[in-house]
Amino acid sequence: QFERTKVRDLADMDAIAAWLRSHRPASSRPGLMHGDYSFANVMIAHDLPARVAAVIDWELATIGDPLLDLGHLLSSWEDATSGPTWAHYIDWSEMRSRSEAAERYASASGRSVDDLPFYIVLALFRLAVLLEGSFARHVRGQSDNPRHAAFKTRVPDILRQAIRSLD
Repeated sequence: QFERTKVRDLADMDAIAAWLRSHRPASSRPGLMHGDYSFANVMIAHDLPARVAAVIDWELATIGDPLLDLGHLLSSWEDATSGPTWAHYIDWSEMRSRSEAAERYASASGRSVDDLPFYIVLALFRLAVLLEGSFARHVRGQSDNPRHAAFKTRVPDILRQAIRSLD
């Protein structure tokens, strides 16, 4: 679908797709997936200690590999090792590191996070493809959403982040 609708060449797409094909985990354990798990879809209670009050926007929920949800969440997680991400609406000063969050997930879920780089790169690739589709509709005059024009620079930024995440 991406190839049929593309409106420009994005140099990193092929390299990322090739990396994903060659690093696909040998197996996974299916479970319930949110499909768009990020801080934008989590409501935090105002009292202390901080806790999740609700997870919203479940329209993309499915049965799949929940590690993709973790990859999506951590793809926007800023720490000393990640550099800037697309989640500029979060105050990261008091947050655990990306690796600490992954370790807590592994401990609570019983799932291995050894293949986490794959899921982070896949989440970024998936987001880039989705946003590029919106940008293509903008270029073709099929969308009047002003945010879609901004994806001209946003998509390459996401792809650069994915390239930085390759191990």
